Amino acid sequence: MKRIHFIVTSGGTREPIDDVRYIGNSSTGRLGASIAQAAASRGHRVSLIHGTGSFLPSSLAGMETTRFVTAADLREVLEQSVKSGGDPCAVVMCAAVADYTPDRSQGKISSQQDELVIRLKKVGKIVDLIKTWKPGLLLVKFKLQSGCTRDELIRIGQDSLKQSGADLIVVNDIKRIDEGKHPAVLLWPDGRTQDLDGKGAIAKALVAAVEDLVPGTSECR
Repeated sequence: MKRIHFIVTSGGTREPIDDVRYIGNSSTGRLGASIAQAAASRGHRVSLIHGTGSFLPSSLAGMETTRFVTAADLREVLEQSVKSGGDPCAVVMCAAVADYTPDRSQGKISSQQDELVIRLKKVGKIVDLIKTWKPGLLLVKFKLQSGCTRDELIRIGQDSLKQSGADLIVVNDIKRIDEGKHPAVLLWPDGRTQDLDGKGAIAKALVAAVEDLVPGTSECR
């Protein structure tokens, strides 16, 4: 079996409002951890780049781990991981990255105000930069929507694949995710789809799809 270097990002970013508060998201990092675990269990080399407070695999054997806080942190760590050393073969961009970041206030904003207005500025899409850092990488993208039909998810996923030049994308809908269910659709650029349910099933199918797409039989370093 070909041995692949997986770079997996997981968890959510935290964008500081002041020295105490931040804007975050609901990502737990569990899906990213499941993917990292599935890849490591297959004997692949895994670099897990995870958000502060995110869920980690039950075993970190065979993994390198790095923590990030903000989107800027993630971009710096990910770019360094992609560019340095050998040639990693697959970047699995599972982290939930902020689309906006506040104009940070120094110190702590007083809680005596009846209303607080926070000014936000756009954060560039890190996933769209990855192929510019190393065009030969295999890129896996994730797209989370809310209140979409399966057909809408597939259309959004196909558009998103083209935008970033990704090789695979996982699309899902937050309204369909609960404690016991995590449905998703895995898409290929050629139009193929695979319906999956559960973090374990998603992780297993994704690792298998990457193994199928990465050429050659030698270790990718």
